[in-house]
Amino acid sequence: MKKVYWRPSGVSRSMMMMMAGFAVIGLLSVELFKTNITQKMYKEKLRAAKQMESAINILSQKRAEVTGHIDLESDPARSGLIGQLMSDITSTSGHLQAKQTSINPNWAAVMVELFRRAKLKKGDTVALGLSGSFPALNLATFMAAESMGLKVISIVGVSASMWGANVPEFTWLDMEGILAERQLISRRTVAASLGGVGDRARGISAKGRGLLKAAIDRHRIHLITSKTPELGLAERMEIYKREAGEEPIKAYVNVGGNTLSVGSMVGKKLYRSGLNMNPSADALSIDCVMTRFARENIPVIHMIRVHGLADRFGLPLSPLELPKVGEGKIFTKAEYNINLVLGVLISLLGLLYIFMKSDIGYRILYSGEVKEGAKPPTPMV
Repeated sequence: MKKVYWRPSGVSRSMMMMMAGFAVIGLLSVELFKTNITQKMYKEKLRAAKQMESAINILSQKRAEVTGHIDLESDPARSGLIGQLMSDITSTSGHLQAKQTSINPNWAAVMVELFRRAKLKKGDTVALGLSGSFPALNLATFMAAESMGLKVISIVGVSASMWGANVPEFTWLDMEGILAERQLISRRTVAASLGGVGDRARGISAKGRGLLKAAIDRHRIHLITSKTPELGLAERMEIYKREAGEEPIKAYVNVGGNTLSVGSMVGKKLYRSGLNMNPSADALSIDCVMTRFARENIPVIHMIRVHGLADRFGLPLSPLELPKVGEGKIFTKAEYNINLVLGVLISLLGLLYIFMKSDIGYRILYSGEVKEGAKPPTPMV
């Protein structure tokens, strides 16, 4: 015996409007009721950021003692980590807004995240190639390594670009020495060059070169004096390997634009900012410290183009005061509530079936009488 089924001959406008309303309500619910998700390695990130905040406060006080004041126009956060427009040890041009954006203790959390993505773990050895151009990012790197229990091998080009650590009496090595005295860092730089063009401070006056050498001497750090870039590059690699001993180097971090570290402006641009796990063939064609590590399949972290990195990790640009520790999506991130998304999706599919496919919706809406614009159900055999 054949059964008789009933269904609406068409879908009324009221039904379609009602379904559209349900869909809009569902979408708004999903967007409004997101869940704050604690990001991976939250404790390590928070610890690193707190330590960086403490370090900034100490260095700010010392900077005021050394220079007599902090210029609030260039350094509104009162960090003491913003240098001068020009000095005898200034190597190249620099952007004040980028230096101001780096003044944020939460950069230490960003470094923890980059180390995590590079698959580093406690006890691993990391090689650092630093310059004086971004002392705040140097600091963030050290604090992240301390928080994660990493061993760092640091080589520094002491000169700095505009607004960097270019105060002759308050270079990055001086800052590092203060942090070591306060036991905020457990390892210090093992070797230093003059930095700047050719890594030999070309373009800097004889007086400036003398001041750079004096900064290196007062901290009793080995001075790299190779006469050519090729020899300087080879010496840097030899120092890293000697200091690492039997332990493999698991990552390389470049901060700023030291010539031998990035391979001049070309290499600086070819490597993407942040973590580089598989650099392009063009990047690998540039002979520099980054490339030599990258060719050995060692992750390279390139801390450059600060504004882009800040946008990527949710940090403010040029903050007028020191940001609070724990702020930003590097710590917690608003994400969609998966249970709510599934609930809304299933509900919408059910309602579509009820009101669009079957006769149930028709019976609910038109059980009393046929409304205008709706046709009665038709029999189907």
